Amino acid sequence: MYRRGQASAVGAVFLTLIVILLAALIARQIQVQTEVQKIASETANQRSGEGQLSLTLNYTYLTSSLGKINNSQYTCIQSLDGITCNFDSRLSGGTHTLTLNFSATNPPSYFYNVTSNLYLSSSVTVQATLYENNGGILIARSTYTLPANSPIIITSHFVNYTLIFSSTSPFRISIDFLNYTFQAYNSTGFYAKITNIGPSPTRLYGLWLLNSTYARRINTSTWLEPGASQTFSVNLPVSSISEIRAVTTTRINIFEINIRPPAYTGAPGPGGATYPHFTIYSYNSSIVGAPSSSERLVVGLVNDGGASGVAVVRVLDSSGNVASSASVSLSPGQRTDVSLSVVLPPASGNYQWRIIAINNVTGNQDDAKTVLVQVVTYTPVFYIASYTGNITGAVSSRQLFDVTVTNSGNATGTVRVRVLDQAGNTVNGTVLAVPPGASVATSLALTLPSSSGTYSWTVQAVDNATGTIHDSKPITVRAVVYQPKFSIQSYNTSITGAAGSKQKIVVAVANTGNATGAVQVNIIDNNGNTLNSTTLSIPAGQTATTTLTVTLPSSRGTYTWRINVTNQATGKIDDTKTLLVTVKDIYLQSRCALIYTPFESLPSGWSSIGGSWSIAPGYGVGGTSALKGVDNDAGPGGDSVYYWQSSVSSYANLYALVQVTNVNSNDRIYVGYGLLESASSSSRLYEVSLYARGQSVRLNIYLWTGASWIELSNIDVPYSGTTYVLFLSFSKSGTLNSISATLYDQGGNALGSTSSTNSLFSVNYFGLIVDQGTGYFDNLVVASTCDPRYVQVNGLSSGWTAELRDSSGNLVSSAVAGNSGTATLSVLKLPVILNGSIIIKDQYGSVIIQKTFSQVVGGDTYSYG
Repeated sequence: MYRRGQASAVGAVFLTLIVILLAALIARQIQVQTEVQKIASETANQRSGEGQLSLTLNYTYLTSSLGKINNSQYTCIQSLDGITCNFDSRLSGGTHTLTLNFSATNPPSYFYNVTSNLYLSSSVTVQATLYENNGGILIARSTYTLPANSPIIITSHFVNYTLIFSSTSPFRISIDFLNYTFQAYNSTGFYAKITNIGPSPTRLYGLWLLNSTYARRINTSTWLEPGASQTFSVNLPVSSISEIRAVTTTRINIFEINIRPPAYTGAPGPGGATYPHFTIYSYNSSIVGAPSSSERLVVGLVNDGGASGVAVVRVLDSSGNVASSASVSLSPGQRTDVSLSVVLPPASGNYQWRIIAINNVTGNQDDAKTVLVQVVTYTPVFYIASYTGNITGAVSSRQLFDVTVTNSGNATGTVRVRVLDQAGNTVNGTVLAVPPGASVATSLALTLPSSSGTYSWTVQAVDNATGTIHDSKPITVRAVVYQPKFSIQSYNTSITGAAGSKQKIVVAVANTGNATGAVQVNIIDNNGNTLNSTTLSIPAGQTATTTLTVTLPSSRGTYTWRINVTNQATGKIDDTKTLLVTVKDIYLQSRCALIYTPFESLPSGWSSIGGSWSIAPGYGVGGTSALKGVDNDAGPGGDSVYYWQSSVSSYANLYALVQVTNVNSNDRIYVGYGLLESASSSSRLYEVSLYARGQSVRLNIYLWTGASWIELSNIDVPYSGTTYVLFLSFSKSGTLNSISATLYDQGGNALGSTSSTNSLFSVNYFGLIVDQGTGYFDNLVVASTCDPRYVQVNGLSSGWTAELRDSSGNLVSSAVAGNSGTATLSVLKLPVILNGSIIIKDQYGSVIIQKTFSQVVGGDTYSYG
């Protein structure tokens, strides 16, 4: 027990010592760690506060060269001392042309860019084309129009180029100035400029210039404030340097250098560069694909240098790593397409990649392009592009519902199209497969509710794979009970026509109901009689037009008719309209004749003074009867007179028209009118007569004084046939009697007129006379207030025609109505027409109305109305 307890005490002391040592070690470790963190923090603070550096290199300079112009004529070196080089065109194939070659007299051996300024003018307007002269190969670059005597400046960026001028006229090109400016490569050295672009000052201790086999240090100790810089002159070609390092207090700034000299120019003049040069002329500006997908990139490359060579086409991703690469060998001017396969990044997003063309001969990067890489995750996105937003139909009917779904996503998917009713129940649905960017249309048969009303339904586009509703649209559903209803939309509100004529009434009827139905259209006159009717079948919402022919009343006047439309489904009149019917007719407005007779029989109220008077059948105009008078010298002055027993003393004017028939050229018989003082054989009289004597007919006005004959006036006209029309005009003013006479042939053509005045006696009776033989008279008209030579028809439209025909339909006369609406018809051919017809025609020659009158008499006035 003792030994055991002693051992335990020693162990306790030993453990205590170990614990003390461990605690001391841990405390020291904590102190060291704290100091390290402090140093690191101070260093980080110092580095973060230190300025950031940028590097700018200048390894080119500008130099000039005079220009040389030559063609087949001569060579001109152009300077700045005002020398003008003149070149004249030559005629070739009908066109005047001139070719000039331009080159620099002293170009630098290495240069990046060249600018040529050419100052020239032309004597006439010419066309010019500028060609790049690439080793003797002419490549058209631009065209110009040089106005006559108007100097212009042409700028190009080629050492060697050619201008070809052309015109239809001879011309001279004058060149006043040609100069080249080159951005040349400095092969002996360059300038490196270090700038502090950070927020805090920094100390620059030196520059290291390095390549794979060489390192050189330029010492300095410069304190650079923010924005300050220091420039170093380096007597080494920049193309020999691959890296420049700028040493500061806490860091080394490393700048990679990858600059190659331009191609060697070679000797001036044609021949161009002797090195190849590669240009990317076409490429995929963007690539779109799924994550980690393999895509194809095609790069169009051309060697526009002066020698064959190999180019390396590389595709660099956004981190600068080579995503794909290919080499190609091209001759000068040769083009090719380089196809490269690239794998897109694994994450969706947009990336900026680059295509570079490396010249294996010079080591230069000749060209570079940027490519937008779009990595997308493919999923379908559906939306309802179009659909039937309103459905109307009969209750419980099946209606077709049209819907089009578009996939605006980037992957093919299936969409469930379903229609839900107002309670959310599925009415119908279908599943469609829709490719990306495509639209698919479908039709669904829907059964409408069994009760009429308006309902709100819904159409949905549901992703069939996920069950997600991508789109939803409202549908208005109307369930209705269908029945037709009719209304008159248009009709003839009035019709006008001749009595008894056929007229057309056009009626448009609309079905404003919601079902197809039959409707009867009736035309009803003022007495309630149905004149015409028809039945139409009209779909809902449509209009039908019908034309009904009706016969106008036989009596002129104004009537009110009705149009009724009767719904055949209900038996009711759905609509009614009234129309005004105006019936026109030809009627005798006035007859001014005092006496008229066709001498078909002896007229009443007439008597004779001497002679024998009777009706002679067949001696009238057209074979009708005529009044025959046979002279026996028992009347006044030896005339035989057949007179009207009524006195004409109260008339201030008398107009008479009669046809004299059966006149032979050698008759030498006086036939005509007698104006008497009294109804006795001792009466004084004025005689107006015609007297045939061989090849002429004399128209006479005689005075019988009671004791002797006095010839007041006469006129001879040629003998023209056996029938004449004699017109008398008599007027009195106080005691003065004025008499005039006109003789017409059978066709109504005037042959001659004569007139006279006398105051010997007052005229009290009118009669017909014959002397020295037998005379025949037909169709007499006597008037006091109108001219019996004419018949007037009023109430016509301008341009309408009125015709007057005899009982056989032969045309007596026709006339066209003017603006006054009156047509004046001559009746000289037939002053009294038995059973004559008046026909009215419109301006197109269509008959408006035709009416027959028992007698048409000269001087009559008829009206259409």
